[in-house]
Amino acid sequence: MKAELYRKVIIKTEADLPKKKDNYFIHFKSKFIITKDSECYIGYTDYSEKKKDEWLKDIDWYLLPVDLPTDEEIENLANEFMEIYYKDSDEPNYESERTFMIEDFIFQAKWYRDKLLN
Repeated sequence: MKAELYRKVIIKTEADLPKKKDNYFIHFKSKFIITKDSECYIGYTDYSEKKKDEWLKDIDWYLLPVDLPTDEEIENLANEFMEIYYKDSDEPNYESERTFMIEDFIFQAKWYRDKLLN
């Protein structure tokens, strides 16, 4: 089973609204009446530009899915960072330090990502 991670986005201005048309878990500013004996503050609804005003008026926050990096993306990022960090260095003794730093960064990034999912 794939775990999903969400970030809570509090809606204060139009800039806080979702950037793409999709379905979201939401929290209403006031009770949403389902039936005479049932009410709630949470729901699941779609967002589109047509619903922008409705969202600004009625919804406190929503949960935005967060994409976590794959192993390959973490490794590529580590290599890109090290290329920038050591671009002005021609000394050969930096190569072992560079290798250690890349491996350490990759290990820590994967560990943090996995901790978020478990």
